[in-house]
Parts: sequence; structure tokens; C-alpha cells
Amino acid sequence: HGHSLCILGDYVAVVGSAGGHEFLALLDRETGEVIRTWKGSRGVITDCLSLGNRLYVTGSAVYIFDKALNIISKITGLYISIASNEKEIYLGTMYLEDADGDGEIESFWRIEKHNFTLNLMDYKHFSLEKKYWKFSDIYYNLAINPANGDLWAVGNFVDRGRKPHSLLTIFDINLRVKRAIDYPEDAWQYIGRPRGICFDEVGHAYVVGEGIAKFDKSGGVVAVNKVVHGIKIACIGNKLYVFSDPKIGRYHRHVLYVLDRELNLIDEIVLSKVQTNCNFNFGRPAFDGRRLYVAGDDYALGISRIVVYAIDVATSKPPAAKPSVSTIQTSAVPATAPLPISV
Repeated sequence: HGHSLCILGDYVAVVGSAGGHEFLALLDRETGEVIRTWKGSRGVITDCLSLGNRLYVTGSAVYIFDKALNIISKITGLYISIASNEKEIYLGTMYLEDADGDGEIESFWRIEKHNFTLNLMDYKHFSLEKKYWKFSDIYYNLAINPANGDLWAVGNFVDRGRKPHSLLTIFDINLRVKRAIDYPEDAWQYIGRPRGICFDEVGHAYVVGEGIAKFDKSGGVVAVNKVVHGIKIACIGNKLYVFSDPKIGRYHRHVLYVLDRELNLIDEIVLSKVQTNCNFNFGRPAFDGRRLYVAGDDYALGISRIVVYAIDVATSKPPAAKPSVSTIQTSAVPATAPLPISV
């Protein structure tokens, strides 16, 4: 399964899992050729971040790799997402406790601040008072707002009445909670389980789930579009790029939606051309200044394989009509060469 990507020099780093094991691959940014891969222990890699010549990944553990995919450092624990303000690293994980003594274990968000060598500097446990959510309902992403340096965490929870909530929390750089934004399913701002987040240059946040919500930098809701559902999102220039896997005909397909910043739909592009089910997992896309990269899965050969799309994006107009795609076989079958597709 392919989750997140990030740019590491001349490579695109793709992280996920293969055969139930941690997995990552480095692809040549120009050709899509798989340069090298790494397969770890049982588990998954959920997110990645590149800082200089080092690759930081989260999942069943946190690793630091060099460009040759040698492990420089590692800490254990289940970590879901990673973000950095280029001074510290922030990691999203969870904290389990029987907080009210009823014999049931509740799960809290735990945000950790580390230095670049993964030494723990600070942490914060967070929940809404008397509203605990089940372990299985935690699902979130972290991102730094470039306008003011705040850390945003997006996810969801289920309250004691079994009502689901969309939840966003804004932290300052010292992990103090500045605002918690809680929308139950009967609120008009509710967008289900928020899966992705991105920002524009003035600090508006765009959060995608069962809809898209736009917030100002203090967390006030600006607009909501409940028509377009998505899993991954990127803000480039004056456009939003949302990746989803709706069912079209018999199969779920990889689809790119292009919207303006007011959440109006501009274009809808079916990326996958294979007659099989395709899906996007949680994580985020990556942009290198010219191309937008995103990872997903398909089952074109009867086995799960990681698919990476490279989409030429101009900051003033919709994407070019000919993205390219690379596939990574996560079994023993060699990876194929990049395949041009027309959309």
C-alpha cells in the first residue's frame, strides 16, 4: 500500500507497506524509475518528511534514513503523521488511558515535539473534556501553517452517544491549544473523518474528508463544499488538488478534482485507466515546484501494487493533460517502467 510521498533531492520517496511489512522506495523524479527500496519489520510507514539529505518516516516506528536508505536513528512506538517548522519536528501519536475509571480504555491524541536527532523535547495529551473516542476512530494528519507557524491536527472521534465528530485542533509551537474545532455529524460544517490538510500562503487551511472545509488562520470556518469528497489534498497557486477514489461504473478509480480557493469545482480527471479497483490511502501528496506527485494502489495484475502519478502543474492554470504513472510491485515482481497516460 502506498501512503505518503516527499521530495528527497532528485528522488521521490514513497512510503507504505508491502506484504504486511514497512516499505519505502526512492523513484527518479524525471523517469519514475525505482532506484532503491527498503523493507522493514512487520508494520507500516504512514508519513514522511525530508530535511536536507535525511528522510524522516513515521508508522510502526520513527526512522531517519540517509539517501542510501541506511538507518541513522530510530525510536519505537506507533506514530501516524509528521510535520516540521525547520526548527523542531512534531509527531502525531496516541495515548491510552482509563481516564474516567469505568474500565474502558480511552485514546487521546498525543503530540510530541522532537529535535532533529529524535530526542523528545515536549509533548501534549489532548481530548475534549468528557468526550473520549474509540481507538479505532483515531485518524489524523499534522501540518504547519506557513502564515503563523501554528500546528494543525485533523482527525475525528466518536462521543459517548456514538455520534461521530470532525475535530481540528490548533497548537502553538509550544503545544498550547489555541483552538479546538468540533463539528458533530448534524452540524453543517461536518465533513466526516478529515483525512488531509493543506494551506495557502496567507494561512487559509483546506481540510478534506467527506467534503472540503476552508478555515481562516485562526480556525474560523469560511466555506464548506460537501459535494467533493477526498483523501489527499494540495494547494498550489490559486488551485486546490483533491485526490479521491469514487466508484465509477464497476470499479473504484483514482480521480483528481481541481477546485479554486472558494471551493468551486473546476475540473474532474480520472487518472486510472486500468479496469480494476483503485484506492488512495491516508497520507499526503508532494510538490517539487513543477510536478505534483501522489501515491495510491491498484490491483491490475491481481496483486496489490503501489501506483505513483506525476502531474505537471502550472500555478496559474489546471494541470497538463498528460500525467505519467509509475508502478511499484510490492511482491517479487520487478517494477515496470513509467507508463504515459492520457486524461
